[in-house]
Amino acid sequence: MTLNSKQTQALTDALGAAGEAASAALSGLLGKGVTLSPGQAEGLSAQDLADKFFGAVAQIPVQLGGSAAGKALIVFNESSAALMADLLIGGDGSNPPESLSDLHLSAVGEVGSQLASALLEGLGHALGKSLSGAAGDLASAQASDLPSLAAGLGGGGLVGLEYSLEVEGGMPSPFVLVFGETAATALTGGPAAPSAAGAPAPFASGFGGSMNAPLVQAAQLSQLAGGLPAGAGNNLELLMDVPLQVTVELGRTQKMVKEVLSLGPGSVLELDKLAGEPVDILVNEKPIAKGEVVVIDENFGIRVTEILAPRDRVSF
Repeated sequence: MTLNSKQTQALTDALGAAGEAASAALSGLLGKGVTLSPGQAEGLSAQDLADKFFGAVAQIPVQLGGSAAGKALIVFNESSAALMADLLIGGDGSNPPESLSDLHLSAVGEVGSQLASALLEGLGHALGKSLSGAAGDLASAQASDLPSLAAGLGGGGLVGLEYSLEVEGGMPSPFVLVFGETAATALTGGPAAPSAAGAPAPFASGFGGSMNAPLVQAAQLSQLAGGLPAGAGNNLELLMDVPLQVTVELGRTQKMVKEVLSLGPGSVLELDKLAGEPVDILVNEKPIAKGEVVVIDENFGIRVTEILAPRDRVSF
């Protein structure tokens, strides 16, 4: 799609407001600083979009409603999504996964909804329009897949709103919100074709088939007293269905390679704990409690005897 100078300027002026809204929402959700620095608005081809990325990407399809009915696509590096997932499952962002597993996709799924909601709401407000959207599932893809994904946005050209995304502890990376021609025309002053209720239609998975989705709205994030990270209170319910790995550690020891190679049936390893000393209970390799070993019928179990304070369990 070819933008005239007035349309390009209107979208470029709106980039900052939309980026600030999305940055604030993600910072509260992750408990880390997130910055979406505005770049430019420009007409794109599907191949132009693919050329902006290399390797694995995260993509979020969005069904638009309100002043600009149609479809949109959010694309950014998978490494940034992995960093967000690591923060959401209790990590500190220093060792994000190399790729997104089902656990990480489950954790970062809420990020997609919050991101799309805040970005569209901020963009609509800056343009003086009512813009809303229902986000689909965040998924992994390759840069080479983007032309076919962009083709699902509708015929004609595309309009890309470009940002630089930086999550505290990570490197800046490209971030693009892409509109199809129908939505972009309505958004920049052309005729709109909203749904009957003025809200986004149920999101179509892969832009085909149907899946009911609630209207995505910006979360109201409140500050908690006591110095907890922003978003660590009322937003914890967003993560209640995320699976976590629980480990019970009886003890540890260090051995040289030659000692490990000499182990065999009947070998005894001396641990760094005394008999009867409490064992450590860890969640995602972070200690949260201590307990004692018990026998329940024919199975071993752990009775929790000591647990860290709530503040420590949130901020470990």
